Amino acid sequence: MLDDSGGLSGFADFLGTVYESEDKKERDELRAWAKSLGWSEKKIANKRIL
Repeated sequence: MLDDSGGLSGFADFLGTVYESEDKKERDELRAWAKSLGWSEKKIANKRIL
């Protein structure tokens, strides 16, 4: 997912858009794209990621 979204900064932008964007269309399109790659929109605690 990191490589598909443009590296670490692209992934950070992706997460910001998916969770915080007020543009519903863009948010929904990104979620659909990410789900097609196997992503889950369930939030995970930062400590569990590392």
